[in-house]
Amino acid sequence: MEYIDFTRFKIKNPDYTAAFEDLCYHLFCREFKVPGGVRADFNEVGLATKPVAYEGKYYGFQSKFFEHRIDGGQIEESIKKALYYFAGKLDVI
Repeated sequence: MEYIDFTRFKIKNPDYTAAFEDLCYHLFCREFKVPGGVRADFNEVGLATKPVAYEGKYYGFQSKFFEHRIDGGQIEESIKKALYYFAGKLDVI
């Protein structure tokens, strides 16, 4: 597996937060075989995009870039919103 050096990542991407979210989006689409991308408004409630169906389950993702300290409360709040808003259409985050 390739290691991402986030110091270099920040240097090469002046808007590194957006670049990180874009990287996560592309990895998600690649993992779940969505070559054309997820057709949705970005920043769905609790998720980055709408969930996608893959092998009988619905998958969603959320990407957050934390500079110094992980904010567990922010992550928990996103998960709660996603589970509520996508009830019945989200199996895995």
